[in-house]
Amino acid sequence: MVAQFEAALHAVKRSNLPPAWSLHGVVYRYVIHLIHRHSPLQIPLALPQANLYITVKIFNPIMKDAFKDLLDQIIAKKRKPHALLVLCKDRIRAKRTVDYLVKGFFEKHFQSADIPAEAIVKLPISRIKSEGSGILAEQLQSVSLFSQFKIVIVKNCEEATEKLSREVASLIEKPLESTCVIFVAAKLPASNALRKLLTKQKLVITLPELKGYELKRWTKREFKLAGITKPTEQAVNAVIAIAKNSPDKISQLVEHLSLYSDSAELDSDQVYSLFIEEQDPNEFKLLDQITSGNQMAAEVELAKLLGSGKNPFILLSLIQRAFSNYLIIRARLNKSDSPAILRQKLNMNQWVFNKNLQAAKKYSLHRLDRSLGAVLKADSKLKNRSLGADLILSELLEGLSPGR
Repeated sequence: MVAQFEAALHAVKRSNLPPAWSLHGVVYRYVIHLIHRHSPLQIPLALPQANLYITVKIFNPIMKDAFKDLLDQIIAKKRKPHALLVLCKDRIRAKRTVDYLVKGFFEKHFQSADIPAEAIVKLPISRIKSEGSGILAEQLQSVSLFSQFKIVIVKNCEEATEKLSREVASLIEKPLESTCVIFVAAKLPASNALRKLLTKQKLVITLPELKGYELKRWTKREFKLAGITKPTEQAVNAVIAIAKNSPDKISQLVEHLSLYSDSAELDSDQVYSLFIEEQDPNEFKLLDQITSGNQMAAEVELAKLLGSGKNPFILLSLIQRAFSNYLIIRARLNKSDSPAILRQKLNMNQWVFNKNLQAAKKYSLHRLDRSLGAVLKADSKLKNRSLGADLILSELLEGLSPGR
């Protein structure tokens, strides 16, 4: 195998393209075998005998030849597709694939890391259904004043009627000059007009459903990205079971766990203590309503959570950890730490850090100090059972608003 790697790498060295984008044959297939998630990822390959150390960027774990060839062409700037169809049953990988493609278009074809907001148009299929295919035609014909290239993203294409699919397909039969349309669907029959057209043009990206070992590897990668680098096998299996094998739910559960966990380690007992049943997204909504200062909305979310049987101590733990993060972030911002440096110090993934940063900016240090004091007081009341949990937590909400 090392000899095969060396031979391939010597070929790479003789080419003019950067090594990270010009791997082919056995090297490419071996890298694909290693990769297990659908988002931009860097994998270092250390080859002692070849005395080389390179980084490969790619994102599809089970890549068919047509998919690989298409990405090769896009990455090498040999092809700038006027349309693409992404087929993926789960939303999280579909979104990451689209994000990767959009980023790649602008970085590789236009040497721009900054994507103008006007260059991305999101047009849900529901709107095209209600207003007619003419609205898509207008977007394809119009030119942005602020960008030389425009990407139109059309999601949930599986909801389109066959008639609408034929109309949409007719709009993209001919190459478009300065626009690329990315269609996204959970699935489409082979007879679908849009799929048939783009399949013929070799512009379909199909992400296979994650099952078994591949799903477990993907879940472990989600944990790692969330800062939980040492989950036990039992913890990984527990999350998969609670999420019922859904990558979308797995991603949500892992992000939720990262809010509670202050360690790189995680065991199944911690998972089950937090998610006795399926995760309730209202927990995130509760924090959002608290930090927005919407007392009434926060009361409604609290009532939903308690009414569904959520443990009040778990809710209090979530609030305490969130406000502790807000306090740390606010204090460091006051000392002029940049967000990038701060995120690195806190070892938070981008999604969690952005949520915390937005909330922390709404509070003063004094206000956050008082809020944590209110949390401690509520914890004491819950343990002493001086009042009902609903009254104690409702009283706490009044003391957590950023405007008080």
